[in-house]
Amino acid sequence: MQQSTIVLKAANAIVSNIANTEEIGLINGKIALCIFFYRLSLKECYKAYSRIATILFKDVIIRLQTDTMAHSISQLAEVGVGVLELYDAGFFAMTDINGIIHQIDNNVLKRPYFFQSSARNYNRLDIFYQGIYIHKRQQHQQFELENEYIQMFITKVKRYLESKDESRLYWSVMKYVFNELYNNYAGMYDCIEIIEMSDHQLQFLDENTNEIYNEAYIQPYLQSQFLLPELGLPNRFSSQTIKNLMDKEIQNIYYNKKNANTRISILANTYLT
Repeated sequence: MQQSTIVLKAANAIVSNIANTEEIGLINGKIALCIFFYRLSLKECYKAYSRIATILFKDVIIRLQTDTMAHSISQLAEVGVGVLELYDAGFFAMTDINGIIHQIDNNVLKRPYFFQSSARNYNRLDIFYQGIYIHKRQQHQQFELENEYIQMFITKVKRYLESKDESRLYWSVMKYVFNELYNNYAGMYDCIEIIEMSDHQLQFLDENTNEIYNEAYIQPYLQSQFLLPELGLPNRFSSQTIKNLMDKEIQNIYYNKKNANTRISILANTYLT
């Protein structure tokens, strides 16, 4: 099956089920769909999909402006990463997104006590996407993170990584993010401990294990390849594996499986290079 046919099948499946996508984030929501449809609309024969992307994007912005505090730190960070990705791709000027980025900054990077209270039940994706947002944010504009916030983030990451057996992906991203923090902020010596933890664990994985990639791992991995090309993550999944997973998720749509739309968009993004 030609790539164009696969992508069109994915796009039509998402559109047919678009009302069931209620969240706003990258891993389970509308900003991931925005990225997919905007990228798809760059192809001459698919320009009409830009209208769907714009409608979705406006809905994300309205929901953030209406009730920012209803969304978790992770969801806000995911939206921030998605918005900056759309800016990088040329879909928006910085003047178009300044307001929303400022709003996300205020809630994700400038309110350490809100961060602390919302981080009680952290999971790996919370830490993962918040780390990517910190990195992306520093790439686009000089931004002074509060030291108190950085220390809280370091503490949460250390506690989580010390108690979990994480994959190469998470260790690689954390090493990269904390190298950036250490290089950009004076006195961030606690970052060294996480960098060393990451180095040690990555070496251990190299020497002692053959990683098994289950389906829950694939979407974050593919998003990381797309969002952080500078990491140089290898292509671990064949086109046939991705197609098979996409077919499975399209079937899931008919059973109203949660987040099937977003998973399809992440898989289909790999065809839009």
